Amino acid sequence: MMEGQTSAPTDADILNFALNLEYLEAEFYTVATTGMTIDQMGVGITGTGTQGAATGGSKVNLTNSDFPTANIAMEIASDERAHVNLIRQALTAAGAQPIAQPAINLDALGIGFGGVTDFLQLARAFEDVGVTAYAGAAPLISSKTVLQYAAQILGTEAEHASTFACKSRSLASRPLCWTAWIFCRRHRAELLSVDSNALVQTRTPGQVLNIVYGAVPTRRPADSFPTE
Repeated sequence: MMEGQTSAPTDADILNFALNLEYLEAEFYTVATTGMTIDQMGVGITGTGTQGAATGGSKVNLTNSDFPTANIAMEIASDERAHVNLIRQALTAAGAQPIAQPAINLDALGIGFGGVTDFLQLARAFEDVGVTAYAGAAPLISSKTVLQYAAQILGTEAEHASTFACKSRSLASRPLCWTAWIFCRRHRAELLSVDSNALVQTRTPGQVLNIVYGAVPTRRPADSFPTE
C-alpha cells in the first residue's frame, strides 16, 4: 500500500492500492452472496508479496426484503470480481506485477453478514469508500488510459452506492459516518455524499486505510487487512 511512501506514487502503485481495495470489496460481496471466496470463483489472487486468504463472513439471506437486494448484490459481486480482473490485467499490460491478495478478515468491522440491513450498511460504506478513493487518486495518475479506467470504475462504484441509497434514507444519511467507530469527516442529512459544490468527496490513502483497517484509536483495533 502507499501509506508511508515518501516519493510520488507511480501509476502501478496507485493501481495496486486500488487492487487491494477491490480484493476486499470482491471478497465481501462474493462471500455474502455465494458463501465462496473469489479464488474459489476462479479469480486470480496471486502476485508479488505474501498471499493470504479471506476469512470470516458467511452467505447472507438477502431474499427476505421488499427490495431486490439479492439480485443487486449478485450483480455487484460480479462487478467487483471484474474490477479485480481488470486491474490485474492493466498492471500486467503496463509491465508491472499485480500484488497478491493479502490476508483479509471479513469479520474485522463487526458488520455485514447479520442480515439484509447489516449487509446494506457495510455495502453502502464500501461503495462510498471506493468512490472517494478513486476521486482522491485521480490527480496523481499520469496515464490517460489508467485515468479513464479509474473514472469508469468510480462511475460503477457510484452507481452501486446510489442503488443502496435508494433503499432507505436511514442508510443513506450517513454515507461518511456509518458507525461510531469508523473514521468520520462529517454528518449530513442529504441522500448524496457530495460537497457544497455538488462534487463527490475525495479521500487520501491514509483516510481510506483508517476505514478499511478500522483504525480508530478509541475503539477496538479491527483490521480488515491483519498482516498489512
